[in-house]
Amino acid sequence: MTEGQDDDALSGLLRWYDAIELDFKKSKDNTVRTLIVCGSKDTEHTSSMELHEMLAHSKLHVIESVNHFEAWNHNEFDDAVTEFVMETQKSK
Repeated sequence: MTEGQDDDALSGLLRWYDAIELDFKKSKDNTVRTLIVCGSKDTEHTSSMELHEMLAHSKLHVIESVNHFEAWNHNEFDDAVTEFVMETQKSK
């Protein structure tokens, strides 16, 4: 999975995740439209659904039969992001 990737960048990303502190009480007050995309076989699928339930102004898109690392490289991911951006532009 990490073959050919930048080890320093991946290490920095993992350290950044550990530093994130979220105040879930404030998530209901979110005013930013947020797209959450995950695969149905993603180990984070359940937490993506929970985040969607907590986060005001969020939209959840699940790509069937893919895992976390396959979802972003799937044509449906591109379509979901494009649709979300277009919807966001129309609502302005």
